[in-house]
Amino acid sequence: MSRIPTGAFTSAKEARAALPKKVAELLQDSSVVITVPVQWGDQDMYSHVNNAVYIRWFESGRIGYLDWVLGSHLNEQDYRNFIDGKLVGIVLKSVSLKYRRPVVYPDTVTIGIKLGPVNSDRFDHVCCIVSHKYEAVVAEGVATLVFFDHVTGAKAKAAPHNVVEAMLAFERKQHTAASRVPCGGLATVEETRSSLPEAVAKQLVNYPSLITLPVQWGDQDAYGHVNNVSYMRYFESGRIAYFDQVIGTRLSPKDHADFIQGKRVGPILKKASISYRRVVQYPDTLTVGVRIDPKSVGKDRFDQEFLLVSHGTGSVVADGRATVVTFDYEKGTKADIPPLILRAFEDSQTTQQQA
Repeated sequence: MSRIPTGAFTSAKEARAALPKKVAELLQDSSVVITVPVQWGDQDMYSHVNNAVYIRWFESGRIGYLDWVLGSHLNEQDYRNFIDGKLVGIVLKSVSLKYRRPVVYPDTVTIGIKLGPVNSDRFDHVCCIVSHKYEAVVAEGVATLVFFDHVTGAKAKAAPHNVVEAMLAFERKQHTAASRVPCGGLATVEETRSSLPEAVAKQLVNYPSLITLPVQWGDQDAYGHVNNVSYMRYFESGRIAYFDQVIGTRLSPKDHADFIQGKRVGPILKKASISYRRVVQYPDTLTVGVRIDPKSVGKDRFDQEFLLVSHGTGSVVADGRATVVTFDYEKGTKADIPPLILRAFEDSQTTQQQA
């Protein structure tokens, strides 16, 4: 499985070097590439990524393109006015996607974006989404974006000249964007910890499971910061990463799959609480640390503790706690924690104390 960095943008050469060879070949025509992890909650009841999630990935690639292209060609004020819709910005007019094959957790996808036709009041973004697990195109599409005057509430009479020129100049140079921070459930704890900024690593030293996630544009709400509900998704991703990184490494592949997929006895969330420390805004990268509270482990339940740290500020932005109950999905009732899982808990606690 691939362990591809995501996060802050870097050069075209580093971007191509970070991708598996086959993935890079499939995206050779893309001008900007953005890599994101598939999260557990992206899946629906059919156990594959829900169709609507592809639209979010496309959006993340689209905003990444604008960040990279306009952020490096416009002055800060012009860039913020455009991307935040202060004066003339863009609105999505239409989007179409062709789904090639289903995506399942765990996986990492890279979204490739290039500029399509440019007209006086609109332009197209052409998207290609590639799975690292399958090394295949899983979706492709086109989005039409219209220049919009947010002051008058109508289509702009003319496209901002500096924006169009920046995109056309960028396409001529064919740069590519990528990122540095190992991200998603496919990265090991050691890889993630060694890549963290020092201030972030210090906050998470006592957490045996780590997962790094990029903040996506669509995580924000109308107030211009990450919506409160998004934190629950971050913690969910951390919870599943703990089962992969800590429990999964101490069980056979079959026992791990049976537990995590609820083939018989598996986990189910009983309750969760979050304390919000400070707002998070795009762009940023977050790392979730997860550990078990040993005092909470009972006959049929245990508590996980979460810490969410921003790479942008190096500070804790939220902490939380979740009670997980073991549940017999065949009988539809609570069940005792399987002995294999208990031993994995005990082993991980011993390892953590010795570290």
